[in-house]
Amino acid sequence: MERHQKLFYKMGAHILLKPILEVGFDLKASGLENIPKRGKFLIASTHRSWTDPILIAAEVERPINFLAASFTFYIPVIKDAYKRAGVIPLYSGEKRNEGSLKKCIRLLMQGKPVGVFPEGVENFFSSEGEKVKIFHTGFVRIALATASPVIPCAVVAKEEVPQPQIFDKLMKLHFPQMPKSFNPNLKVIYYGKGIRIKIGKPMDLSSYYHLMHTKELLNHIAGKVRREVIKLRKAGERELEIQE
Repeated sequence: MERHQKLFYKMGAHILLKPILEVGFDLKASGLENIPKRGKFLIASTHRSWTDPILIAAEVERPINFLAASFTFYIPVIKDAYKRAGVIPLYSGEKRNEGSLKKCIRLLMQGKPVGVFPEGVENFFSSEGEKVKIFHTGFVRIALATASPVIPCAVVAKEEVPQPQIFDKLMKLHFPQMPKSFNPNLKVIYYGKGIRIKIGKPMDLSSYYHLMHTKELLNHIAGKVRREVIKLRKAGERELEIQE
């Protein structure tokens, strides 16, 4: 992340949005002490809403280079904010992602944090099924390639509000990068008041570095991270229930 991007990130997320989110949406974060003061790490979070990276950015002091679905770079205002904040586009095809993945690796090797959402974007277009979907393994490849610790994270909301009319408007814009698998009847999820961000301890993957990075191993590691994320989500749900 360049200097001007860090400035935009801090001005927008920490100075402008943080007080609004904490007061207006009762946003609270725990486990912030698990974020390293310096050096590389890869934060892997749940993804129930497109607002997740904004919420995490508001609470975590260090600027994070988030990955975001490439079609969102076609949305007016958002695309400009993403570029100014150093967000990296993630495409649906592996070949097109080569440049983005190389950039992630370069950033991590420079000691800069990267943020990923291993479930992909489909999870915030439907409130049905498991709250934490199966993780894709791309983030594991990046973590192993750069010897980066993975920090599990969960964003939990007291209320998830479907807003189908918003999705309808997005579909009408006909974004060139919109994944073909998206169902136009799915509902975009927004969070109501009462949001918790739970951040776990860094997961050291050094015991896997010397092994062959087979598909089975990558799935194993992704599943291990997912289980930690699920624990954090459940902790957030319990905290919100106690407050009722």
